[in-house]
Amino acid sequence: MSESEFTAKLELPYLLPNQSQKHVTVNESLRRLDMLVLTAVEGMGSLEPPAAPVDGEAWLIGEAPTGLWEGMASRLAFWADGAWYFEVPKAGWRVYNKAESALILYDGTAWSPIGGDTQNLEFLGLATVADTNNPFSVRLNTALFAARETTDAGTGDLRITLNKETSDNIGSILFQSGWSSRAEIGLVGNDDLVLRVSPDGGSWSNSIEIDNATGHVGIAQAPDSIATLSVSGRIRAASSEGYVVTQDNGVVDVARNNGAAVYFRGRSPGSNVNFGATDTTGQLTNNAISIRPDASDVLFAFPPSPSGNASVDLGQTGRVWRDFYLQNAPTVSSDRRGKNEIDDLHDPLPLLEFLRPVAFQREGQDGRHFGFIAQEVREALLASGYDDAALWRLSDADDVNSAQMLCQEELIAVLVSAFQKIIVRLEAVEAA
Repeated sequence: MSESEFTAKLELPYLLPNQSQKHVTVNESLRRLDMLVLTAVEGMGSLEPPAAPVDGEAWLIGEAPTGLWEGMASRLAFWADGAWYFEVPKAGWRVYNKAESALILYDGTAWSPIGGDTQNLEFLGLATVADTNNPFSVRLNTALFAARETTDAGTGDLRITLNKETSDNIGSILFQSGWSSRAEIGLVGNDDLVLRVSPDGGSWSNSIEIDNATGHVGIAQAPDSIATLSVSGRIRAASSEGYVVTQDNGVVDVARNNGAAVYFRGRSPGSNVNFGATDTTGQLTNNAISIRPDASDVLFAFPPSPSGNASVDLGQTGRVWRDFYLQNAPTVSSDRRGKNEIDDLHDPLPLLEFLRPVAFQREGQDGRHFGFIAQEVREALLASGYDDAALWRLSDADDVNSAQMLCQEELIAVLVSAFQKIIVRLEAVEAA
């Protein structure tokens, strides 16, 4: 028969005029239709025929078959009427693979699952179209990644890996709003973990950086090689009670609500609170000031000084110092350049006559003291014409009822002047 005597697709023989034994041609076509329509194979890649095939069963032969299949590589093998029949598959043929419960398609070269081979895909789009910029593209509202449990032959773990080729490349998760980038976390241009943000998708600010070698963290700046945490800019720690703020200029502001006291505490019982400083040579003084609760004292590594010359008092109204323990006598400023209207002290004897030395005991303290009564000294000064003398003063100059104080160092000049006058009188008496 010529090619025109067969169908174009399955090559079934036509019935021809004056053809004898037409039933043979019809039966051959029916057998081929039975094999090729809604075909189901027992398996793929078989290399030798089964020992006891069942009529109507079929297989996809592998690349190097043997026995009765020798020379029939990659063909469809059908067992019918006690014999093997072979067909060369054509592009577009579909077969059901019983072994894998899947429909497979022949593309002219190889068989693959219907819908395409899920291995080595160039593009994959889920509810959207993938392209060269986004070969894997998904359009959805929620997603779930669940670990395979140990009861299902899994480990119970779940890890998502992002691997980049070199340190200079990027391995990150990018967050966008309206298709414009706003935040990114990952390894961006190096191997340090960074969290950065952008207002427009073009300019970026690194918010947090973590050095992969040391684990040191930098906030708004690169991590420091020494400090575990480095921050550029202000830090504010706030609660309902108050706040602590480190300013850009290095100043630390501490505040509590309603003017409540601010505390610096050592967390361990009895621990000291130290304040240190670094001098111009970079040397750190750890105990510039040390508050020792167990010793009930404060240690100074340097002499405390007022902010300006003769501008600050030590003590105040109702909060006077009790005792000073000194190795040497107090040194008092007495430079002529700091004094005006200098005059000789006029006759101090009348003032001495009014002064009454007394012995007394302070409230709440043991031991007898010697000294003067401030109110009596005030009366003596007024009676002697020294109504503006700084020997006597109020602890609060604006409150006449505040505690009265004496600057007893002032009495030294009075006593010296009086003693000088007594010497003159003694010399006069001796001369007479």
